[in-house]
Amino acid sequence: MQLAKDADVSVREKVLKNPRLSPLQRYQMLLLGTEAEEIEQANNLLARRSHSLTHTRDCFGSCRQS
Repeated sequence: MQLAKDADVSVREKVLKNPRLSPLQRYQMLLLGTEAEEIEQANNLLARRSHSLTHTRDCFGSCRQS
C-alpha cells in the first residue's frame, strides 16, 4: 500500500513540474492531492475508532460474564 502511495506522489510531483501545465491545472492537481490525503487520514481515523469500539465492546462483554 505504501509503495503505491509513494508512486502516486512521485507521479504527481513529476506532473506538477511540467512547464506546459497551466496554473489552473497545477492548482487542481494540488487540490486533488490534498483531498486524497484528507480522505486517507479520515479512513485511518475511522478504522482505529471502529477497532477501539469493538475492543471496548469485547471487554464489557467478558466483564459481564464474570
